[in-house]
Amino acid sequence: MGLFNNENKGEGKGGGLRQAFETAKPELNLSADQEQRIKEIFKGFREERQDLKAAGNDSMRNDLQAARQERRQKVMAVLNEEQKKILQAALQKLRAA
Repeated sequence: MGLFNNENKGEGKGGGLRQAFETAKPELNLSADQEQRIKEIFKGFREERQDLKAAGNDSMRNDLQAARQERRQKVMAVLNEEQKKILQAALQKLRAA
C-alpha cells in the first residue's frame, strides 16, 4: 500500500508529483518524520484544491497551478539532496512517458 493509500484519487494532471513520488518512494528511504511531513503536505494541497474548485472563480486555473508549485517546493524542502535527485528523475521519467 502506498503512502497516500486512496487519498489522492482524482488528482488528474496535478497528480504527477504524487505518482512520481509513489514510484520513487522505495528508493527514497524516507524517515518516519519525512513520511509524515510529506503526507501532511499532500493532504493540505488536496484540501486547498477542493476549496479552490468550490470557489470556482476566474483565477482558479492559475491558483491551482500556484498551489501545485507550492506543494512541490514544500515536498522538495523535506527531502535531502540525494532524495531530491531520485524524485526529479522519477518526475522526468513520468513526463517522458
